[in-house]
Amino acid sequence: MMKTAQLTIASGANNGAAFGIAFRAHPPVSSFSPRSV
Repeated sequence: MMKTAQLTIASGANNGAAFGIAFRAHPPVSSFSPRSV
């Protein structure tokens, strides 16, 4: 059970890092939307 939890945390960290890179590479579309201005 502990091993599964560690794998889940590691997977979440990897997904978070990938999301962060994608987020930096492509800012949210809402920032370019007239509604946000």
